[in-house]
Order: sequence, then C-alpha cells, then structure tokens
Amino acid sequence: MKIIHIISGLGPGGAQVVLTRILENDKINQHLVISMMDLGIYGDQIKKLSIPIYTLNFPKGKIRLKGLIKLYKILKSERPDIVQTWMYHADLVGGLISRIAGIKNIYWNLRNSTFTVKTQSLNTMLIAKFCALLSGIIPKKIIINSYEGRNFHYQLGYKKNMKVINNGYPERDIVNRNSNHNKFVFGMLARWDPQKDYNNFLEAIHYLVNLEEFKNLQKKVEIKFLLAGHKIDNDNSKIKELIDKLNIGQQVDLLGDFKKDQVDEFYNLIDVHVLSSRSEGFPNVVAESMRLGIPNITTKVGDAEEIVGDTGWSVEPRNKFKLADSFLKAMNLYFNDQSAWKELKLKANQRINNSYNIKKMLYEFNYTWGTLDQNKKLVKVFHIISGLGSGGAQAVLARLTGYDKNYSHTIISFIDFGIYKNYFEKKNIELFKLNMKKGKFSFFGFIKLYSILKKEKPDIIQTWMYHADFLGGLIGKFIGVRKIYWNIRNSNLTKEWASNSTIILSKICAYLSRWIPSKIISCSLKSKNIHVSIGYDEKKIQVINNGYDFDRMKFIDKSKDQIFKIGMLARWDPQKDYVNLANSLIEFSKITNQNWEVYLAGDMIDDNNKKLKKNF
Repeated sequence: MKIIHIISGLGPGGAQVVLTRILENDKINQHLVISMMDLGIYGDQIKKLSIPIYTLNFPKGKIRLKGLIKLYKILKSERPDIVQTWMYHADLVGGLISRIAGIKNIYWNLRNSTFTVKTQSLNTMLIAKFCALLSGIIPKKIIINSYEGRNFHYQLGYKKNMKVINNGYPERDIVNRNSNHNKFVFGMLARWDPQKDYNNFLEAIHYLVNLEEFKNLQKKVEIKFLLAGHKIDNDNSKIKELIDKLNIGQQVDLLGDFKKDQVDEFYNLIDVHVLSSRSEGFPNVVAESMRLGIPNITTKVGDAEEIVGDTGWSVEPRNKFKLADSFLKAMNLYFNDQSAWKELKLKANQRINNSYNIKKMLYEFNYTWGTLDQNKKLVKVFHIISGLGSGGAQAVLARLTGYDKNYSHTIISFIDFGIYKNYFEKKNIELFKLNMKKGKFSFFGFIKLYSILKKEKPDIIQTWMYHADFLGGLIGKFIGVRKIYWNIRNSNLTKEWASNSTIILSKICAYLSRWIPSKIISCSLKSKNIHVSIGYDEKKIQVINNGYDFDRMKFIDKSKDQIFKIGMLARWDPQKDYVNLANSLIEFSKITNQNWEVYLAGDMIDDNNKKLKKNF
C-alpha cells in the first residue's frame, strides 16, 4: 500500500527517529514523506532510502496558505491508501487536509505523556486540545508510544480509539568498553529542556558529593558525570552558572551534541545512563542505552520505569535525595560485585532486544494500518469471562494473554474489569464490560455481547467458567463462530460449596457440551472427572494444568526471621474454608512456644469483612 507520512519537521526528536526506522525496515509498503517545515537532520537520510520527500517550508509553529495548497495538491496527485501523521501540528493540519482530499484511512501519532506551560508552548497546548475535539471524527486510529501518554490524552478529551505501539529498536550487542575499576562514569544524554530537569540532576550531584560515603569512595576512585545533548555545552550560560553555583565543576563535564552516528561514542564513555526528567512519553534514550548493555537510573515518568524493569533503578521525579541514593547503589554494586554488574548489563541488553525490537514495532504498525497480508494477520481470540476479580481463572487468563504474542487477544467481562484492569491495559489488550450484576444475566448485557461479537467477528471464542460458557457459547454459535472453547475450573459441585444456580447451570452446560464447544479445557484431572460424571462430553475435555513464569520468581531468605510467618492468599469463599484455618490456628497456638504471625490476603479479606473478623 502507498502510505504518506506527514510530520511537523525532520529535526532531532523521538518521532523522527521512529519514522526513519520504519522507512528503513518496512518492506511491505510504499512510503512518501511530507515535512511541514524543512529537511532537518533526517531529510538526507530519508533521501538515501530512495523515498520521495516533500517540504512545505512552514515557519516553526506557523501555518501558511501556500503550504496548505501544496499539501492538498500532493495528496490529490499521489492518492495514498493511508495517511500517517506525526505529532499535534501534523495531526491537525495533515488530518484536515487529508479529509478534504477525500482520504479515509487517516492515522494520527502522539508522543507526549503530559504537558504544562513550562514544558510546552501555549500554541501547542491549544492545538492538542483542538485535536481532542476532532479525534472522534478525523483519525481511524490514534497511535501513541506509551501507556502514560494514552491515559493523559484520555483525560485531555481524546476519544478512546488509541493503540499503544512502543518504540522498537534493531538488535544490538553489549558495548564492551575497557572497564577501569578505578573510575566510574555516569552519563545523561538529553537536550536542554525543562522536561529533562537538569536542575534536579545537578542538585542531586551536589547532594551526593557532600555525603561522607561519597567522599570516602572518591579517595579510592575517580567519579565523573558526563552530560551531553543539544545546548549542553560551555556556551550555555544557564547550565554553567548552575554548575558553578553548586560547586560541582570538578565532577561534571559538558560534551555538547552528538550526531546520530556518533551516539555510540558517548555510550562507550559511561557506565550508567541517567534520565532525570519530570515528564516523558517513551524515552528513547533509556532503551537505546539499555540495548548496548548500559544500566539506567531513571525517574518514574512516562513508560521509563516499565522499560527499565529490574535492570536498573527508578525513583520519583524531582527528588534529588532518591536520585543521589541511586547513584550510590549503582557504584556499590559495580565496585563490590562485578559478577552481578555484568549480569545486570546482559539483562538490560536482552530486555530491549526481546521486548522492544524493531520487528515487533513494525508488525504492530502494519497490523494497525491493515497492510499485512490477510493470511499473515493475527488470529483474533475473544475471551469471555464472568468477571476480572481475584481468582484462579483470572490469573491464568492474565498469564496467557500477557505472554502470548501469536494471537490477538480481547477480553469481555460480564461484570467489571476488577483488579486486572491496569495489567491488561499495559499489555495493550482491549477490554469490554457488559455491566451485569454478579450471578445474574441481563437483557441489555446479552444484546451488548451479541453486538460486540457480531461486529468484531472473532476467529476463536474462549469462555471461562459456567456463566460465560453458557452465554458466550450460545451467542458465538448463533453468529457462526466455528471455534468455541469452554473452560471449566471447579472440582466440587456439592451444595456445600456451590450455589443452586451454579449447579443447575453446570448441568445445562453438560447437556450443551456435545453441541456448542469444539473443545473443553479443564485445569485438572479431578475437575475433568467431576464434569464427566455429571454428563459433560468426555471426548472433548482436554486437561491443561496452570503454568507459571519461573524466571519472575525469586527466593526470599527467611532463615534469619525471629517470627514464624503463616500466610494464605485466597478470596472469601466457602471453598477456601477460612473457618477451618481459624480453628487450626487456635490449636496450633496451644502446642507451640514460638512467636508466630498469620497474614491473610485476597478478595474481601479485609477489615470490612465482619464474618472473617469474627473468626480471627
């Protein structure tokens, strides 16, 4: 397909980097680029790819009628299948002119995760808010690079047709610079901008150098802070004055700007990269440095903390004390445990190569644009579940959809999104809710479920537990979905543990099991046998045990604890038998002399549960 990209300008910036990567790596589509200003620093690079590029020569932040007419003529002449705009000004101007030119497939791109009068011009803020008003009319979809940014734009009034696509990077090996164990170097690569909060970074350095622990360390080794980026040089009087005022000139060097092809030279100079920003979307510099095996210290802004994960340190923004403390933690690890340091470098590299690679980003863009071959598109799986509160089925659904990349997953909850809402949103899994009441069907919920499935046309329906098996299975069968899978979890259907309605519904499902589901998935052999005994089709039941991510599990050493600790993590439910636990603890207290404590957690396990408190 022919795609025209309209971008505010081609100067330095994250949007320009991502656009260039798409143009370099996408072999599916034909691309053209329109810059609303000039060629900037990326124009020549794009030309070398033999990609046509046009400039409208608007002055920065201004619009000219001559340029609008030129844009309209280009769009009418080229007749693109898709227009992809980048950033607010291009979203507004490019979106409106594309619509006037008769183009229907328009996609916007957003990069900001927040803005204030200190970090953005009034003009930009007004355009962003005007775009919010048009967001339900012009774009078919809005692509944004961070979850923080998506939530911010929702609050700004943007319509909920956003798709989060994280930035992607070509795989790289670790930079093996010559380690000098008598020297440790921090680095920060960021332009001079209030968002980057160099003030807090420099104040954290000032606080650090006056600590006794730092002074003692500095007697043995050299510690430096290298700052680089646009206007981060000795000609910048404001940053020079701040460094002199804080008396940290001995520790800080200003290196100025690094061109794109020279950035590796900067990374080769440092041991840790620092991001002290007060706001971000998806900070490229964090991922760029991590893929070279450089651990990061970052403020908790945008998606920075999510990118770093457990491969570095994350602190609250604008907190010089926490930032300085992280500097010490990094140095102590480096000087006291080189084996752990090397492992941290490897984990940083692998995290970016595995989770934020260019192939994944390209696939997401092409999938959103609809430019993949039909047979290459992800199979659409719709999961229908009674609710997303705490429970075993919900935990398995979360792990399954969070780790699987071979299918497109969507979740429909009968009740609400429960405790898993944020988890699924971070995994970019679309959610629908029917707003039914617990244990009750509703006519409006039934109609909404039918409408969603009829419109979305899933390839597979996977239902979870009896209510969803029954209702989701019936509607799925009625609209013609061929692949319907049920999921059963119970291994006890006596009146002691299950309600009359649940028992009756399970028997109705038993009767329908020969007709509706292609397969029935059971989490245990016992559960299978129980359901076969009440009439479920044995030939269709497949036992799949629960799975766990052992890489995320960590051993917690309790050998030095003076108190014996007992814990139970389970929802308030007769099956979990909290009454028996309480009685057992009474007996336990009679036969032990050891100090002990009990910790209970789960849905409704709190001070508001009077029945629970009565037993404990």
